Order: sequence, then C-alpha cells, then structure tokens
Amino acid sequence: MHSHRALFAATHAVRTASQWAISVDTLVESVHFDASTPVDALGYKCVAVNLSDMAAMGAIPRAIQCAWSDPHVDLPWGHALEHAIRQAAAQVPMSADLAMVLAPRRQISIQIVGEVAHGQALTRHAACIGDQLWVSGTLGDAGGGLALLHEHLHTDRYDDHDYLVQRLHRPTPRLALGQALRGIANAAIDISDGIAGDAGHIAARSKVGIRLFANRLPLSAALVRVAGASAAQRYALGAGEDYELAFSAPARLATQVQQAARRCQISVHCIGEIIAGDAVVLLDEQMRELALPPAFDHFADRQIIRDNTPDKETEDGSR
Repeated sequence: MHSHRALFAATHAVRTASQWAISVDTLVESVHFDASTPVDALGYKCVAVNLSDMAAMGAIPRAIQCAWSDPHVDLPWGHALEHAIRQAAAQVPMSADLAMVLAPRRQISIQIVGEVAHGQALTRHAACIGDQLWVSGTLGDAGGGLALLHEHLHTDRYDDHDYLVQRLHRPTPRLALGQALRGIANAAIDISDGIAGDAGHIAARSKVGIRLFANRLPLSAALVRVAGASAAQRYALGAGEDYELAFSAPARLATQVQQAARRCQISVHCIGEIIAGDAVVLLDEQMRELALPPAFDHFADRQIIRDNTPDKETEDGSR
C-alpha cells in the first residue's frame, strides 16, 4: 500500500524567468495499494504525493496528467477514481488531463508540472555542513495507520484509529511551506521512505553526513498511544508515507524557519544537523550511536510494520 517514490523529480530551465518542475509517479495494485483501498482515498493520494514533490521543490503546481489501467474495465471504479482525482486537483489552480487504458493490472501514473522562479528551486544537493535538519509535522503516523489496517496494531480508541488511517490515506502536501522556504532552506525532500532513508538521499546528493537525534523526532500522541514510544520512533524513522518535508537550513536562519512555518500554520522541528562525512547516524540523548532501521525499499520485501509489532509498549514504557 506504499505509494511509489517519485521516479523523476527535477527542474528544467525554460526561456523565461521561471523553471519548470516535473515529477512522475506510478502506483501499482498489490504493490502500492490493494482492492480494499477506498477509491476516493486512492484518487486523492495519487494527486497528493505528486503535490508533495512540488512542495519539496518549492514549486507552484500548474498542470497534472494522469493515465490508469484497469483489467476489468470497471467503469464505476474508473469514474469514481476520475472524480476523486479531479477533486484533489481542484484544490490548487491547475489543469488536469486524464485517460484510461486496458492492461493486466490496475496501475495509476501521474505526471505533474509546476513552476518556480529561476534559481530558487529547492533541491537535494545543496545541504551545507553546519546546517540544521528540520522536518514538518509529525512522523510515523502513516506507518501506524498501515499497521492498523493490516491488524499488526490494534486500538479501542476510534479517534486514534481514524487519525492514523487518515494520515495514511490523505497526506497533506506542504505546498505553502515549501514555497515559504525558498531563500531560507538549502536542501529539501518530501518524506516518503522514512526520515532515515530520505535524509540519506540528501546526504548522498549533497556529499555530506547527517546526524539525527532520536529524542527530537516529532511523534503524534495518537501514534505513541497505539504503538508505544519505542515502536513509534521506529515508524518515524523507517515506515515512510508521511509526505512531510525534511529540509536543511543554516543555523543562523532558525528564526526565519520558524516564522515561515508559523505563517503557514505548520509545526516544524529541528531533528539533526549536517556534518562532514557520507552517512546518516542516529544518536540518543547521551550522543551514543543507535541502529538505524531500514528505510522503505520499493524493490524489496518490507519488514518494518511486522518487526515493530511485538515491541508494543504502554504509555508508561512497560511491556
């Protein structure tokens, strides 16, 4: 049920004062969603994950193109999906073109085009040693929602269950924050593979190391109640699908980061720092190195949901 990481996200110069920002995604049945996924949530998420790529580049979305395949020619399903996609696309001022084809498996491909002022696009390769690493929102909620749907986690609190499942099905692309961070942030990425993996993408592209502080990871009260503090932390690190922003900015601009977030009415948290090196390390409060859980790998079997389940804790930390 995990949405596929953007296959391509880059900026391309045009003969104006702006650049195009382009992203392409494909979601495949039985890999990124299954038959039980509500079609309205699926249509929304197809658009939202692409808008999240626009947010990570600080771009304004302008147009979206979508094609999907259906082996059953299920017209009611196709019409419902199209309606959901158009509703989601209508949240931002852009045009939408859609098409359906016959194929052996249901899959949905979306290309989104955005615009950003020339030279102001946020990228993954400009993090600088000494930058602080920030994230928006809370992390791990989508992983908790997926675990609930797969019955690896359980809760009697309907509000917590609904909150976490909604965070899985209906992520909020941080478009306003991405645009507000232009000229402040040095590098940015949206969190689809878990912060451990996506911080690694910034480290690799920027040729730097990253130090993450486990106690600074922002966790929702719902996730901690449902999964326990230890498992919630691991969901935040590796479960993915949160579609929050991770970004680096000079430490001297911390006040500007916080002011930009307040204007967008989004919480942000400093969870680490950019250092010399070529790896991501996770530290506890005593600066001891901790093991990093694996990030979500779209081409390998994934264990994090199952592996976290036996370690469920109560709120007071007992097992």
